[in-house]
Amino acid sequence: MIIPAFLLKEQNFAIGVDIGGSHISCAAVDLVSYKVLRETLAEEAVDNKAQAEEIISIWAKALSRVMKKIPHGHLKGIGFGMPGPFDYVKGICYIKGVAKYENLYGCNVKDAISESLNVPESFPIRFMNDVSAFAVGEALKGKAAKVTRSMCVTLGTGFGSAFIKDLIPVVDGDDDRFL
Repeated sequence: MIIPAFLLKEQNFAIGVDIGGSHISCAAVDLVSYKVLRETLAEEAVDNKAQAEEIISIWAKALSRVMKKIPHGHLKGIGFGMPGPFDYVKGICYIKGVAKYENLYGCNVKDAISESLNVPESFPIRFMNDVSAFAVGEALKGKAAKVTRSMCVTLGTGFGSAFIKDLIPVVDGDDDRFL
Protein backbone atom coordinates (compact mmCIF):
# COMPACT_ATOMS: atom_id res chain seq x y z
CA MET A 1 0.00 0.00 0.00
CA ILE A 2 1.32 3.45 -0.92
CA ILE A 3 0.93 6.32 1.54
CA PRO A 4 -2.43 8.05 0.89
CA ALA A 5 -2.28 11.48 -0.80
CA PHE A 6 -4.04 13.22 2.12
CA LEU A 7 -1.01 12.45 4.31
CA LEU A 8 1.36 14.18 1.90
CA LYS A 9 0.32 17.78 2.58
CA GLU A 10 3.47 19.49 3.85
CA GLN A 11 4.60 16.24 5.44
CA ASN A 12 7.82 14.41 4.90
CA PHE A 13 8.97 10.96 5.84
CA ALA A 14 12.02 9.15 7.06
CA ILE A 15 12.63 5.44 7.38
CA GLY A 16 13.34 4.18 10.87
CA VAL A 17 15.39 0.99 11.01
CA ASP A 18 15.93 -1.45 13.88
CA ILE A 19 18.86 -3.79 13.39
CA GLY A 20 18.41 -6.70 15.75
CA GLY A 21 20.66 -9.68 16.26
CA SER A 22 18.57 -11.80 13.91
CA HIS A 23 16.40 -9.38 11.93
CA ILE A 24 15.83 -6.00 10.34
CA SER A 25 12.59 -4.11 10.90
CA CYS A 26 11.93 -0.82 9.14
CA ALA A 27 9.03 1.50 8.41
CA ALA A 28 8.25 5.02 7.28
CA VAL A 29 7.87 7.62 10.01
CA ASP A 30 5.89 10.83 9.59
CA LEU A 31 8.32 13.61 10.54
CA VAL A 32 5.50 15.93 11.63
CA SER A 33 3.57 13.64 13.99
CA TYR A 34 6.39 11.11 14.59
CA LYS A 35 3.92 8.33 13.92
CA VAL A 36 5.15 5.06 12.49
CA LEU A 37 3.16 4.22 9.36
CA ARG A 38 2.51 0.55 10.06
CA GLU A 39 1.31 -0.09 6.51
CA THR A 40 4.91 0.46 5.36
CA LEU A 41 6.49 -2.01 7.81
CA ALA A 42 9.05 -4.40 6.31
CA GLU A 43 10.82 -7.14 8.25
CA GLU A 44 13.39 -9.71 7.20
CA ALA A 45 15.23 -12.44 9.06
CA VAL A 46 19.01 -12.06 8.92
CA ASP A 47 21.73 -14.65 9.41
CA ASN A 48 24.07 -12.52 11.54
CA LYS A 49 26.96 -14.86 10.72
CA ALA A 50 26.55 -14.43 6.95
CA GLN A 51 29.06 -12.58 4.79
CA ALA A 52 28.81 -8.78 4.78
CA GLU A 53 27.46 -8.66 1.22
CA GLU A 54 24.55 -10.98 2.10
CA ILE A 55 23.66 -9.01 5.24
CA ILE A 56 23.72 -5.69 3.37
CA SER A 57 21.64 -7.24 0.57
CA ILE A 58 18.91 -8.34 3.00
CA TRP A 59 18.89 -4.95 4.71
CA ALA A 60 18.64 -3.19 1.32
CA LYS A 61 15.78 -5.51 0.30
CA ALA A 62 13.73 -4.53 3.36
CA LEU A 63 14.53 -0.83 2.91
CA SER A 64 13.56 -0.98 -0.77
CA ARG A 65 10.15 -2.38 0.12
CA VAL A 66 9.50 0.62 2.40
CA MET A 67 10.92 3.12 -0.10
CA LYS A 68 8.48 1.91 -2.77
CA LYS A 69 5.59 2.96 -0.50
CA ILE A 70 6.83 6.54 -0.11
CA PRO A 71 6.08 8.89 -3.01
CA HIS A 72 9.12 10.22 -4.84
CA GLY A 73 10.54 13.35 -3.23
CA HIS A 74 9.01 12.77 0.20
CA LEU A 75 11.77 10.59 1.73
CA LYS A 76 14.13 12.79 3.74
CA GLY A 77 16.50 10.11 5.01
CA ILE A 78 17.07 6.82 6.79
CA GLY A 79 17.91 6.41 10.46
CA PHE A 80 19.40 3.16 11.76
CA GLY A 81 19.24 1.90 15.34
CA MET A 82 22.44 -0.17 15.25
CA PRO A 83 24.18 -2.31 17.88
CA GLY A 84 27.79 -1.49 18.67
CA PRO A 85 30.62 -1.17 18.66
CA PHE A 86 30.01 1.07 15.67
CA ASP A 87 31.28 4.44 14.42
CA TYR A 88 27.87 6.10 14.37
CA VAL A 89 29.14 9.25 12.64
CA LYS A 90 30.99 7.56 9.76
CA GLY A 91 28.75 4.49 9.49
CA ILE A 92 31.50 1.92 10.04
CA CYS A 93 30.90 -1.34 11.90
CA TYR A 94 33.43 -2.44 14.53
CA ILE A 95 31.59 -5.45 15.96
CA LYS A 96 34.13 -8.11 16.85
CA GLY A 97 34.42 -10.77 19.52
CA VAL A 98 30.69 -11.41 19.77
CA ALA A 99 28.63 -14.01 17.95
CA LYS A 100 26.83 -11.59 15.62
CA TYR A 101 27.67 -9.39 12.64
CA GLU A 102 31.44 -9.99 12.92
CA ASN A 103 31.68 -10.23 9.12
CA LEU A 104 30.66 -6.57 8.97
CA TYR A 105 33.82 -5.57 10.87
CA GLY A 106 35.40 -2.60 9.08
CA CYS A 107 32.49 -2.33 6.63
CA ASN A 108 31.26 1.16 5.85
CA VAL A 109 27.57 0.31 6.18
CA LYS A 110 26.51 3.80 5.09
CA ASP A 111 28.35 3.51 1.78
CA ALA A 112 27.25 -0.10 1.23
CA ILE A 113 23.58 0.73 1.85
CA SER A 114 23.77 3.87 -0.32
CA GLU A 115 25.21 1.82 -3.16
CA SER A 116 22.71 -1.02 -2.74
CA LEU A 117 19.76 1.40 -2.74
CA ASN A 118 21.25 3.45 -5.59
CA VAL A 119 20.86 6.72 -3.67
CA PRO A 120 23.27 9.65 -3.97
CA GLU A 121 26.22 9.75 -1.59
CA SER A 122 24.70 12.92 -0.10
CA PHE A 123 21.41 11.17 0.78
CA PRO A 124 21.09 11.26 4.61
CA ILE A 125 21.70 7.86 6.20
CA ARG A 126 22.35 8.20 9.93
CA PHE A 127 23.19 5.78 12.71
CA MET A 128 22.53 5.76 16.44
CA ASN A 129 23.12 3.13 19.05
CA ASP A 130 20.06 0.88 18.99
CA VAL A 131 19.28 1.27 22.68
CA SER A 132 19.75 5.04 22.50
CA ALA A 133 17.37 5.16 19.52
CA PHE A 134 14.77 3.19 21.47
CA ALA A 135 15.22 5.47 24.49
CA VAL A 136 14.85 8.65 22.40
CA GLY A 137 11.65 7.23 20.92
CA GLU A 138 10.27 6.52 24.38
CA ALA A 139 11.21 10.03 25.51
CA LEU A 140 9.61 11.58 22.43
CA LYS A 141 6.34 9.64 22.11
CA GLY A 142 6.36 6.78 24.59
CA LYS A 143 6.03 6.15 28.31
CA ALA A 144 8.85 8.61 29.14
CA ALA A 145 7.35 11.52 27.16
CA LYS A 146 6.20 13.38 30.28
CA VAL A 147 9.60 13.50 31.98
CA THR A 148 12.86 15.25 31.10
CA ARG A 149 15.16 12.44 32.25
CA SER A 150 14.81 8.73 31.73
CA MET A 151 16.73 5.49 31.61
CA CYS A 152 15.90 2.55 29.34
CA VAL A 153 17.11 -1.02 29.54
CA THR A 154 16.71 -3.49 26.68
CA LEU A 155 17.20 -7.22 26.40
CA GLY A 156 17.37 -8.99 23.03
CA THR A 157 20.31 -10.89 21.60
CA GLY A 158 22.25 -8.40 23.72
CA PHE A 159 21.69 -6.27 26.80
CA GLY A 160 21.77 -2.49 26.71
CA SER A 161 20.92 0.69 28.54
CA ALA A 162 20.62 4.37 27.73
CA PHE A 163 20.14 7.59 29.67
CA ILE A 164 18.14 10.45 28.16
CA LYS A 165 18.01 14.11 29.18
CA ASP A 166 15.74 16.50 27.25
CA LEU A 167 15.43 14.01 24.36
CA ILE A 168 19.23 13.73 24.00
CA PRO A 169 21.22 10.58 24.87
CA VAL A 170 23.64 11.16 27.74
CA VAL A 171 26.82 9.34 26.80
CA ASP A 172 29.25 10.72 29.38
CA GLY A 173 29.50 13.12 32.30
CA ASP A 174 29.29 13.17 36.04
CA ASP A 175 25.62 14.09 36.51
CA ASP A 176 24.67 11.91 39.47
CA ARG A 177 20.96 12.75 39.26
CA PHE A 178 20.45 9.51 37.30
CA LEU A 179 21.69 7.45 40.24
